[in-house]
Amino acid sequence: MTRWVRYAAIAVGAALVAFAAAWVAGSMCDREFNSTTETIIKRPPLDVWLAVTDYDSIPRWHPDFAKAEMLSATKWKGFFKDGFVATYEVTQFQLGRLVEAAQVERNLPYWGRFSFELEEVPEGTRLTIRSHVEVDPPLTRLLARLMEPPGEQIATIASSLKRYIEAQ
Repeated sequence: MTRWVRYAAIAVGAALVAFAAAWVAGSMCDREFNSTTETIIKRPPLDVWLAVTDYDSIPRWHPDFAKAEMLSATKWKGFFKDGFVATYEVTQFQLGRLVEAAQVERNLPYWGRFSFELEEVPEGTRLTIRSHVEVDPPLTRLLARLMEPPGEQIATIASSLKRYIEAQ
């Protein structure tokens, strides 16, 4: 066996060990992520409500969406910047106070639901965002934990939404 063949065999073996270690580490990560964040938006609840229920405008404030399309009064499709496409359906609705939506498809590497709760406060509107995400493939779980933990992701979304609404 030549030296180059040995080096290639060692490299392939090391890659397989690294892949197996990442798979095991991802398998040990929680499959479900629950996050909650609150922010005060210096606008009346109606302004916040109109922004969070205008699904076509989501790409203007949500950092992960490239495009969104309304499909019906209660369904919309989100086109993510990473190429995934997901359909969402409103599952709870209290006019001016709460909207919750859940992903329809279960064939993607993740499934999720989220809600926006609004409460009038002296400074404007307290917005509470709750997110529940389920991630199946172990490598995707590991990457999600390492790249952008769910708590940070939802805080980024809330911050972007706040900037969008207050700039109007």
